Amino acid sequence: MPFSTWGTVADYGCPWHGWRRSRDSAWKNEAGQFAELIEATARRHGVDPVLLMAMAAVESNFDPFAVSSKGACGILQLIPATAERFGVADVFDASQNLDGGAGY
Repeated sequence: MPFSTWGTVADYGCPWHGWRRSRDSAWKNEAGQFAELIEATARRHGVDPVLLMAMAAVESNFDPFAVSSKGACGILQLIPATAERFGVADVFDASQNLDGGAGY
C-alpha cells in the first residue's frame, strides 16, 4: 500500500496523537532565542528544524561567537571555505551562519 493512502495518526486513534505538538515546544524551548530563526531557516531550506537545533546545540551550544580550535566559527561551526562556498559574509551572524549550514 502506498504511503499516501495510510492516513494520519489521528485516523487510527493512536495514543501518541499530539506528539508533534509536544516535540515542537520541546525543541523551541531548547533553541531559546534562536527558535524562530532556526524554524524560518529550516523552512527555507526544506530541512527539519529539530535537526538544525540539534546541530547548533552540539556544534556551539547556541553560541554564535564560538570558534573551534580548528577555526570553525559561529552557531553551526562553519569552516571558512564552507562559509565562502555558501555566501556567508559574516560567520558570526547567526542568520547567515544558519543559512550556510542548512544549505550545506
